[in-house]
Amino acid sequence: MLAKLKKLIKTDDNNTIIVSTTNDNSYCKDPENWIEVGETTDRNWKLDITDENMCYKYKYIDGEVVKRTDEDRKDEYIANMTTLIKHEANRIIIAKYPEWKQRNMIAEFSTILDNGESTARKQELLDVWSWIGSIRSQSDAMEAQLQLLSAEEIKNYTIEYNE
Repeated sequence: MLAKLKKLIKTDDNNTIIVSTTNDNSYCKDPENWIEVGETTDRNWKLDITDENMCYKYKYIDGEVVKRTDEDRKDEYIANMTTLIKHEANRIIIAKYPEWKQRNMIAEFSTILDNGESTARKQELLDVWSWIGSIRSQSDAMEAQLQLLSAEEIKNYTIEYNE
């Protein structure tokens, strides 16, 4: 007969289940700090706790493991999408103006300002910073828009920049 193992979970301050295991797992060195939610004979038992958007799927309410709704996960969807928006803005900017090039342009612009010059190169540099600023502004606008969307709309959101 197979030994019965305890199904164990840990939650965060909002009762969201953030990890699951059994008391047979070496990961669970201190079972007193875990919540028991049942028994199993499967040594490899665990909840599939995240969805395709890397958001936690379950919460522990009144002694029960309950699936979280999309609305429960909306803040996580916003945080994840915000990260994607920022990464895409960074990718677009760095692809056109790598960081080393931006640093060189800042130094060059500083020299132009110190000399009080008004040159065509000064305008070129201003145009570069204006373009970078427009990408950042688009990023900020997309991030603000997320707050107005439903969880389902956020999950299906398409990141688009006008370059």
